[in-house]
Amino acid sequence: MVTYFLIWFHEESIKERKGKAGNRLKKATMGIASRGAAIATATVVNTERFPLILYKRILRLHYGLPEELRYIGDNYVKDEFRRHKNASPEHALLFLKEWTEYCMSLSKQLSNKGIARGILGKNLDPAMLDSFHDEQLRQLLDLKIEAEKPKISSA
Repeated sequence: MVTYFLIWFHEESIKERKGKAGNRLKKATMGIASRGAAIATATVVNTERFPLILYKRILRLHYGLPEELRYIGDNYVKDEFRRHKNASPEHALLFLKEWTEYCMSLSKQLSNKGIARGILGKNLDPAMLDSFHDEQLRQLLDLKIEAEKPKISSA
């Protein structure tokens, strides 16, 4: 099974490398890798535009969600991308990596095979919950409260 992940190099870290290797790293921003294998291929993507491309791709994927989930998901994605617009390179790398994984996971769930299985969403690993900061736990609780709000129907 192929796992997609993001390899994002910030220009400051690339400046440390010299010669042709540094130039190649500057262009390589996204890779595809098999489990347990090294990078299989690299695609040239503009590092400044990649977050926008990812953002648009996620919003497009949300069209396949039920209306209530789409509303919550769209608002959450917009808010998160706005908050991380001026993030440090380290945080931006982690942020884009996690959202890329979300995008790939949602894409699989909304594919014909995923829909046939009735899979939508995934359970959080308890070990992952233990590693969350207070703010992340608060966001998760807010998301749960928003998701459990009674649906207001227009009569």
